[in-house]
Amino acid sequence: MPYTILHLSDLHRSPADPIGNDELLSSLVSDFERAAREEPTFGPPDAIVISGDIVQGVPLGEPDHEVLIRDQYAVALDLVARLSDRFLGGDRSRVVIVPGNHDVDWNVAFSAMAPIPEAELASSPLRPKDLGPRSEVRWDWRTRTAYRIVDRGRYDARLDQYRRFVADVYADASLRYPLDPSAGYGLFELDAGRIGVAAFDSCSGNDCFAFHGAIAGGSLAQAHMDLHDRSPQYDVMMAVWHHSVEGPPQATDYMDIATVYNLIGKGFRLGLHGHQHRGQVTNRYVHLPQMEPMAVVSAGSLCAGPTDLPTGVNRQYNVLEVGEDCRSVRVHVREMAVGTVFAASLRPDLGGKGYVDMAIAAPLSLIPPRRLRTDALVEEAENLLKSGDAPRALATLRNLDLTTVSYARTLAIKAAADAADWASVVEIAVPPQAIDELVTASNALAMQGHFDEATAVLDRYAPVLALDEAADRAVRSFIAAKKAMA
Repeated sequence: MPYTILHLSDLHRSPADPIGNDELLSSLVSDFERAAREEPTFGPPDAIVISGDIVQGVPLGEPDHEVLIRDQYAVALDLVARLSDRFLGGDRSRVVIVPGNHDVDWNVAFSAMAPIPEAELASSPLRPKDLGPRSEVRWDWRTRTAYRIVDRGRYDARLDQYRRFVADVYADASLRYPLDPSAGYGLFELDAGRIGVAAFDSCSGNDCFAFHGAIAGGSLAQAHMDLHDRSPQYDVMMAVWHHSVEGPPQATDYMDIATVYNLIGKGFRLGLHGHQHRGQVTNRYVHLPQMEPMAVVSAGSLCAGPTDLPTGVNRQYNVLEVGEDCRSVRVHVREMAVGTVFAASLRPDLGGKGYVDMAIAAPLSLIPPRRLRTDALVEEAENLLKSGDAPRALATLRNLDLTTVSYARTLAIKAAADAADWASVVEIAVPPQAIDELVTASNALAMQGHFDEATAVLDRYAPVLALDEAADRAVRSFIAAKKAMA
């Protein structure tokens, strides 16, 4: 039997939310009962992961912020307790929680700051690098004012209400690893010790003026060493955090992808996050002595309001089924279809299905000394591409499955584009499973003179993949330019 994980994110709990805990719990219970009659089916969860934004938070300047946030966490605690009781028999050691940016008390963070005198700014102007996650300096675009964090203890208290909430959640739980609120991570064991989990706080340096995601320096390495030293034989190591790992150029509210590569290099093979309010499943790779992947799964928002949801996306959650051998995971994406009723999210980026199957790479200690056939063919294709023989690289990669998200698929699309084999680009990249595939496929159709089809592909998949406006305009301009030259 697979090990089933209920992956929730972006709860945004508040007494003022139009969807109360009763309705949410009823909707989830009825959806699991409905899934038992679907094909493919999935069973009740063995564990629950909540990847941040537990509460809605309050605006800067709210005088009763502490009371309002406390009330929001009371609603959140009620939901977590009832989910645990309903699905896990009350065993909260199988609940994994991380904070999100909405869990940061902006008013507490602001109270730890002081304006920087104009004379000081005049003699030492601010630069972009002065405003990073580890900086003490903040910039308020609304008032054009620079601030400095002057009370580090007060600033660090901006997540105190979240920490009290976590203490309440696990008050009577029997945890494998003790929780340290100051560590920046928590460690958990699931599936009778087969899955080791590092739950990271990705809100380091996040506040009312700094929206980035970041894991505090040293936390990632220390979490890895704690898991490795205490029980190095996990079948799979899973990381959980809140922030997404990509975004449009003008945004800053995501985490550096280098952090994910660092996680992969330390042996984490499954990553769960939220923040972007839409379900997404993809592979991330890092090239070391051999290619090492991580299956990265984002959950949509369970409770975000209409103004906070991406265009065309409703409230969502995920169900993950980790295979008995811990070498595969099936991700079911569930979405509110009618009213508050959930159903399978049948989206083009899921291949028209409500689920995606992904491989989970073996842990570092179990990687065989010789590459698998897939790795050997990918390496051969890489060498052919480096030597300029894109057609042979493409022919080599066609021996592999290119229908699912994988490095082989990405490499095949590049090989086809380098060979100017536009028909093969379209064949492999449509339906597109990522933004770069959508752009490449639309351009390839335009290169073949299929201008209406290029526009149709862009119209269909741009909203699904959340293509930003600037990139959308650039692709449409390319199609128009090619059409004018035809």
